[in-house]
Amino acid sequence: MNGLRGPLWAALLFFMWHSSVLAEDPRETKRAYLEDTLEEAERLIVADPDDLQLHFIRGMALAELGRYLEAADEFRWMLTRDPSLMRPRLELGRVLVLSGQHDSARYNFEQVLAHELPDDVRRNILNVLARLRERTATFSVGVDLVTDSNPVQSTSAREVEIDGLRYRVSPDGRSKESKGVRVTFEGTLPLWEESLWFLRGNGELQEYSDDRANVRYLQLTAGRNFHLPDRTVTLQAGGHASSYGGDRLYEGALAAVSDYHQVREDAAVKIGVAAYQFHYHDYPYLSAWQGAAHAQGFYSPSSTSRWEALLGLVRNDAEEEAYSYLQAQCAGRYVKELVGGWIVGMLLSGAVSRYRAPDPIFSETRRDVEKKAQLDVANRRIRFWRLTPRLQLGHVDRDSNLDLYAFERTYVRLGLGGDF
Repeated sequence: MNGLRGPLWAALLFFMWHSSVLAEDPRETKRAYLEDTLEEAERLIVADPDDLQLHFIRGMALAELGRYLEAADEFRWMLTRDPSLMRPRLELGRVLVLSGQHDSARYNFEQVLAHELPDDVRRNILNVLARLRERTATFSVGVDLVTDSNPVQSTSAREVEIDGLRYRVSPDGRSKESKGVRVTFEGTLPLWEESLWFLRGNGELQEYSDDRANVRYLQLTAGRNFHLPDRTVTLQAGGHASSYGGDRLYEGALAAVSDYHQVREDAAVKIGVAAYQFHYHDYPYLSAWQGAAHAQGFYSPSSTSRWEALLGLVRNDAEEEAYSYLQAQCAGRYVKELVGGWIVGMLLSGAVSRYRAPDPIFSETRRDVEKKAQLDVANRRIRFWRLTPRLQLGHVDRDSNLDLYAFERTYVRLGLGGDF
């Protein structure tokens, strides 16, 4: 089987034989055998620290002893040496499930499906993935230190033209660099064990040295998953709210439906529609209902690479026509795992927005084109509190026929995340 080559097969067969013998013994004796196996593997690793079969035996023994986090670290170490190994990745997914790290487990199981697998193994993995999507509590968090050249997305223009006259933009109204902290989280909680009904929440907190850039966002929904052959349909409804610069910005209701379809073992598609209400307290002319539709694709051509793509359409119906718009979105992301535990991702996205009526200041209908590029670098070999260090470098460029709405922005984020 691809993923355990040469001597690793011998290690696996030895451990499987050893476990079958232990299964016939009382629990205390079995634990003693496992501890002896672990001690012997660790002794041999001291003499030959690069022997993959010894690390595999140690990881399996740790897993059988219930020391799941240590076992996960062992299997991660093996993937830093050769990220194409299948069996260590499969075992990594298993112990991550047992330790409650379901998001990371899902990623590794999806990458395993890029291998040629026996039918029963493939079915088991697909069943586990369906359970992780539909019935399992998940939680992920990211914490980053941020340097941003323009966190409030202020104009980059020094002058704007209104009714044929040129006006100089105040320095306070132009882009300004700021430093801060960004925290994101997302979680799903089944209402009871193995329930298809759930509560879900996600949010973002940004605190900058420039108070104008401070953002708080929270979304809470309740819903239900529906299990169908090779797919999961999800209905949810709830509300969301945001503050900006320390002041309440908006709140409103939301509802969404999505369909996740496993097209084949290494590819999936998710389509969805949603409706959002935005009730602005200080800017009633911006209050709106917004409808959104999207289609996402996921494809893993190998266990060490992954493609993601998105197409979206957003219709915003504001109280004043000048602030209503139609926006088309597209995005693509490629992730590659390298030797040494390095994981590199590249994101490219774009959006084209066309407003419905002339801007009240410029007496011209606004049209924007926004482009974004982001490079992600992480290393699974280093762990802090179950999180992986990561570096994100990004640049955003918005062109607009109205100079006041054009800007550039470059940011650097250094922090911790839990995807791998």
